Order: sequence, then C-alpha cells, then structure tokens
Amino acid sequence: MAVRKEIVVVDATTGEIYGPKPRKTKRTEPFFMTYQEAVKNLAKAKFTSMELRVLLYFQGIMDYDNIAQISQAFLAKELDTTESTISLSIKHLVEKGAVAVEYVNGRKAFKVSPEISERGKTKC
Repeated sequence: MAVRKEIVVVDATTGEIYGPKPRKTKRTEPFFMTYQEAVKNLAKAKFTSMELRVLLYFQGIMDYDNIAQISQAFLAKELDTTESTISLSIKHLVEKGAVAVEYVNGRKAFKVSPEISERGKTKC
C-alpha cells in the first residue's frame, strides 16, 4: 500500500486550514482549448447538431495552425452521414465564421476560428 502525503496550509491568525494542495495532472497527448465566451456564442448561433459535430471533429484533428485537413468523403464516412450533409454543414459553419476554407499544398483544408479554440501541446 502506498502512503500519500497531503500538503495543507494553516492560517496562523484564524486557524483556517487550506488544502490539500491540488495535484497537477500530467498529460502527454495534444489538446485544444476552447474559450468560454465563444462556447456561449456557439450555443446562441443555433447551429444544427451536425454542424456542431463537424466543428468538434475539426477541433479533434486540427494542427497547431488550427487547420483540419480532411476530405468531405472521409468525414461523411466517419460521422455516418452523406457527403451532401457534410458539405452543407461546412457551408453554414463558414457563413457563420466558425470555420474558414483554406488551401494547403493545393488541397482544400478547413481552419477553425482562433476566436473559438486553439490547439496546444503539453510540455514534456
């Protein structure tokens, strides 16, 4: 059995105990952070569930420039829907400013707005 030490701080004037000190979680996989105000705005923008699923998928695969390189056919297969549904969802995401279409090495890619979320990586 492992022994765990807890660190607490005691206020000398009041005797109040603060603790245990929160432990930092070590993560090794990449992550993205989403801004709270942006999430509220996304909720108010009345996106369809498919549009939100596409946006979440883009966030899950985007690189450090917020670029998601994926074909619409592959995305349709991954999300178990049709290419036309994916195309329409992307069109609405672009119209509402959540995603922009860019070209990387001559191929179509999708950039998630940095006002919504950004990709990060853990320090090793």
